Amino acid sequence: MSKKLFTGINILLAIKTLVLILFIIMLIHSCYGIQNDYWLANNYDGSFNFVLLIDRMIFRAYVLPILIILLPVIGIFINNKAGWVLLTSYFYFLVFNGAFRLKMGELMPSIFFVLLGILLFLAAIIFLMNLKTIRNDIYKISKSQQIMHNIFATIVGIIITLGVAIIHNYPPS
Repeated sequence: MSKKLFTGINILLAIKTLVLILFIIMLIHSCYGIQNDYWLANNYDGSFNFVLLIDRMIFRAYVLPILIILLPVIGIFINNKAGWVLLTSYFYFLVFNGAFRLKMGELMPSIFFVLLGILLFLAAIIFLMNLKTIRNDIYKISKSQQIMHNIFATIVGIIITLGVAIIHNYPPS
């Protein structure tokens, strides 16, 4: 009696666990960052710089990553087409966001290849999400609907990537 290790449910469980671990790490990092920035915004003369605190919380990557990673976390608990789109669009977002940072001239070769390896790993996760055992058996997405759902997940990933790029390039004055 041999059991298959790489079944659709096991692969999906590994992907969902990875997303939950990322969420917990981001939540802990954000709590410590917000606490440190609160003390930074509290001036020594007794005044409190609320604008500095809000700017650093949102634009210095404490609140925004938590809001973005909430999409796949919500998708984890929804086992239908919407959950698949939320989960897959997050990985499309990570690929597009990493591709923006992938400039050979600006990165050391070792960092470039590490980032390229991470992007290939994320692309492999997108490929795994499109396997029949995950797509059809768990999320009930037929072969004819697969392209439409992938396009929608890609568009959601691009919109999130562009939104993050706009927020980081145009902070408030």
